[in-house]
Amino acid sequence: MEQVKTLEKLLAVAVTTYQRIRVILALISARFDYNPSATHMPIDIWSSAQKEFDQLVLILVQEPEYSVQEVVAEEYDESLERIPKTESGEIVRIRGSVISFIDRLDDEFTRSLQNIDPHGTEYIERLRDEKSLYQSICRAQCYFEASNQENPLARVITRRLEHIYSKVSFSIKAH
Repeated sequence: MEQVKTLEKLLAVAVTTYQRIRVILALISARFDYNPSATHMPIDIWSSAQKEFDQLVLILVQEPEYSVQEVVAEEYDESLERIPKTESGEIVRIRGSVISFIDRLDDEFTRSLQNIDPHGTEYIERLRDEKSLYQSICRAQCYFEASNQENPLARVITRRLEHIYSKVSFSIKAH
């Protein structure tokens, strides 16, 4: 938690877009790594990670000269400040994985539902978070479409479809 608090302070004083992106990537990862419960991520930590994810995607959509990608082809030194070259239209590629954040948010949401009493009010409250999760998935889809990242786009569309269609289990009774 101390590392998370330090990263939150860094995010508040980050000046450049590159600094904000790097700090948000580290902050979301730190939130996922901190898990005092063995069953599922605490809801308040999950909500914070989801808000920061939305902030990250918003930055990436508003500033298309920056792109977060799992594989960065060129030589990559994480300590360097990166600024896009406006005259050549070059994109600054930052090593990270937006799709893995979506996967983890979605998986942690499902895990929390599995570990909460379905007859309690906490379960109903938790179900309300699916709307904001779905919106985050849609935002990620927009980002992947705009940045022409086909593999993550296919994965995020699959996640989106899983939330659209209900998963009803039918039981057939013999007469």
